[in-house]
Amino acid sequence: MIDKKAAKREAKERVTAKGVFVVRCTISGEAVVSSSKDMKSSETGLWFGLRLGSHINRLMQSAWNTHGADSFKFEVLEQLPDDLSDMVLRDSLKERQKWWRGELGAGVV
Repeated sequence: MIDKKAAKREAKERVTAKGVFVVRCTISGEAVVSSSKDMKSSETGLWFGLRLGSHINRLMQSAWNTHGADSFKFEVLEQLPDDLSDMVLRDSLKERQKWWRGELGAGVV
């Protein structure tokens, strides 16, 4: 039996990777840059949406439908420190996402 209180406490105490990532289609060369306070959850949600055919980025969904799951790669570009305040983290994620988009010439999720 699962101890729900313990599971909730563990979830709150879990340290999540925060940062900027890119999703690439290895066949078409398309790349989409995004940022997240929890990159693992973002990756899981991204694949889930694409598999369902309901991802918000229509170009990415189209490439997924055309080339298939094996043609896509999730790559962490930059991980931010865990000790940033919420406001600094939010601003840093926006700034770094914008920088990486320019650097890679990529779109945004």
